[in-house]
Amino acid sequence: MFQAAYLGDSLAIYKLAVMIQEVEACNIQNITPLILYEHAADGGNVKAMMAAAYSYKEGGPDVSSDNGKALDYYRRVVNSADATDEQKTEARKKIAEIENQR
Repeated sequence: MFQAAYLGDSLAIYKLAVMIQEVEACNIQNITPLILYEHAADGGNVKAMMAAAYSYKEGGPDVSSDNGKALDYYRRVVNSADATDEQKTEARKKIAEIENQR
């Protein structure tokens, strides 16, 4: 999996991010799950787009809340040909939530 992630496989990058996030003590030279989610999202992985959007929407220990970036990722899901109808519906709901907060 590490080799596939290193070579740019967006699914492998996403799975690595999930693995790092689930193991609190796991730290690979300051690579955070968000960084990996962003790379996987850039490769077209819709789950990674949703995870990056959620990370920016909610914030966390390693991530400052940024509704602008969250909206960007949710919009990418809506516009993705690879996203399922369920993912697009969820992204639209999140977009509406964020826009109603403004």
